[in-house]
Amino acid sequence: MVQDKPELQAEPSASMGSPNEGDYEHPIIQQRRKVDELRKSGVDATTAHQQVYGDIDLSNTESKKDMAATLARVQDDGNTKGIKIEKDGEVMSLLAVDDEMTKQMDQVTPEDLRTPAAQEVPDHKQSGEGPLAQEEEMQYNEDVAYLQMYGRA
Repeated sequence: MVQDKPELQAEPSASMGSPNEGDYEHPIIQQRRKVDELRKSGVDATTAHQQVYGDIDLSNTESKKDMAATLARVQDDGNTKGIKIEKDGEVMSLLAVDDEMTKQMDQVTPEDLRTPAAQEVPDHKQSGEGPLAQEEEMQYNEDVAYLQMYGRA
């Protein structure tokens, strides 16, 4: 039982195609884009959402979910970290104090960070001379003899 030789075909491409090839754009992305365009034109977020998605039905969880997603996107616009540093008030938060210190550190030069010459450790103390440079002399043979005599060896 011999099978016939198959016809030659073009080789399949090495990469798979994208689901968004061509001009195709998902309907949800199109709706979000329409809401964003309306907001940029000056319409508030809830009105823009209702113009694109229709009236909000409070008994429908999908409708409430879409509205919450729109408001969440509006709230996150321009605020990538999601953190606001509030410097107002009598007591500043730790984050505000840290922000002030960071701004001050930006003005510090490398020359400011160097140790003044009068406070530096003299070179002769760093060269390995003196009591800190002496290595401990271990007498292993004496230790072994002691352990052999009194046990534990």
